Amino acid sequence: MQGSGVGPSEFDVCASDLHPHHKENLYVKFADDTYLLVGSNMRHTVCEELDGVKKWAELNNLKLNTDKSKEMLIPKSGRWTVPEPPPLGMERVSELKILGVLFTNDLSVTSHVDDIISKCASSTYALRILRANGLQDNALFTVCNATAISRLLYAAPAWWGCASAADRERVDRFLRKLHRAGYSHKVNFDDLIKPAEKKLLCKVKNNECHVLRPLFPPLAQRSHSLRPRAHDFVLPRKDDKNYIPRILYRLSNSVIKS
Repeated sequence: MQGSGVGPSEFDVCASDLHPHHKENLYVKFADDTYLLVGSNMRHTVCEELDGVKKWAELNNLKLNTDKSKEMLIPKSGRWTVPEPPPLGMERVSELKILGVLFTNDLSVTSHVDDIISKCASSTYALRILRANGLQDNALFTVCNATAISRLLYAAPAWWGCASAADRERVDRFLRKLHRAGYSHKVNFDDLIKPAEKKLLCKVKNNECHVLRPLFPPLAQRSHSLRPRAHDFVLPRKDDKNYIPRILYRLSNSVIKS
């Protein structure tokens, strides 16, 4: 039942027997959303996978709502071809909101930055009203952190690496605007996201059942421990756009330099 405290748990139980027909494809299930990921080499299996979803829904007294289902194609650079129409009459979109983050088919987060800055800017009106009614600066900082800055930091480790230089400058410009208005301390977004990324890594390290733990590389096997390490994960291929390799390399370099 959506909206209830046990809704997400009921969804997990209900969707536990929903599996792809082909091992190359992948289902990602979270809360009450399900995502089907199909590579370009398995494009011909999409209709078969969706038919499997329809049959699974019928067995569970559900119905696949194609009006709410969307398809987004992410083309390889320089290899775009005109695809066939979307399956089951679904709408094909160029951007998709995934767990509250807007992604486009070129993996740009400019639309997401537009969205969160617009929503954060609207909260400055409330801060202005609070100040006019006598709220002190320290309390204003607390409210600003709980509203505008928290909204900026939501899922930031996932999308910050995909942000362009222009996107990053716009976020920093908005933070400078908050500081000039007296709603927050002077800070740039890099100073905010680095502690957030480190805190997330600590949660993953200390919880083997964390939802992100299977995405991390295996732990390194060492016969000697000569110095404290920020983490014991094997370093993956370096990639500054993705959170996992970015945070693992950053903390490894910081320990070596220290």
